[in-house]
Amino acid sequence: MTECQSCRKWSESPCKPFYYPGELVFCRWQVLWLLCHLETMGRGNYPHIGSDITSGMVKGYRQGAYFETPAGIAGELRYRLERTGKNGEILLAFMEDYESRDSENEIYNRWETLSGAAKSALNYVSGKWRRRESYRQWKNRQNVGLGMVS
Repeated sequence: MTECQSCRKWSESPCKPFYYPGELVFCRWQVLWLLCHLETMGRGNYPHIGSDITSGMVKGYRQGAYFETPAGIAGELRYRLERTGKNGEILLAFMEDYESRDSENEIYNRWETLSGAAKSALNYVSGKWRRRESYRQWKNRQNVGLGMVS
């Protein structure tokens, strides 16, 4: 999904009600969507299509059981959230009740009401910096850029 790879601002990203596993680049919008379906994926089911995660994708040889891809995505997202500590817990708590309602308008409008700590965790979890530096280092660099730390 090239649109998500190039989105830089919240208003530029295309919001979709569904993402195939092959489309995931963990942009902010996709992370919000994934957070709403984290429990479903943790149980080995991909949202909306059950066990058939290859529908609509290029066909090829697929190794492993049907539940491995959703469980792997959920595990990666949980790992990323753990690196943010309390802020990740705040973000997860903020999003946890949306799986049952599952309205894309509610999911994508949710970012407007996120607290500063939750937005910080979301930005780190969806960004490339998580590979290069810890959450604390990333936050310090963000604060220096804003003139908050001397």
